[in-house]
Amino acid sequence: MRKIPLDFACSVIPLSWNDIKWACEKSILDWKDAQKFALDALDRDSASDVLELSMTDSSKIEEIIKIVGILSEKEVSEKEVSKNNWLIITLSWLYQEKDNYSDPFGLIEQIYADFDYPSEIESIVRYMPTNDGYNPSLHSFEDNEKRLIQNWKTIINKD
Repeated sequence: MRKIPLDFACSVIPLSWNDIKWACEKSILDWKDAQKFALDALDRDSASDVLELSMTDSSKIEEIIKIVGILSEKEVSEKEVSKNNWLIITLSWLYQEKDNYSDPFGLIEQIYADFDYPSEIESIVRYMPTNDGYNPSLHSFEDNEKRLIQNWKTIINKD
């Protein structure tokens, strides 16, 4: 799957510096996106670290990583929150782009593994058993896929 555009991610969930750091470390965003986030944050946050990051030469990735680390350490939120935020953002991005992939449910299975098998998305993983009495063997492929898509919409629209 391609990297997720920062503007899209920000439209799904308000991001923190912990979210930015987590996504950059997992290669969901580029470190240069952290600079873009800093430039956008200057309107809300005039902290010297934000200003420094926004002015750092984009080729100095180690410096960007260091400043993002400092900014994320100042926040109270936990890594698990960032992980959950990016799970929703990733699923939202894939949902928007699903027609561009031959097997979006295969990508969901990959996301399921990459995010350490979160139980909250089991209802959209094809190989997982249902827990609501629905029996896929009694329905057509198309009906089962429609159900997965409906479950997917429910997951990404919770927030």
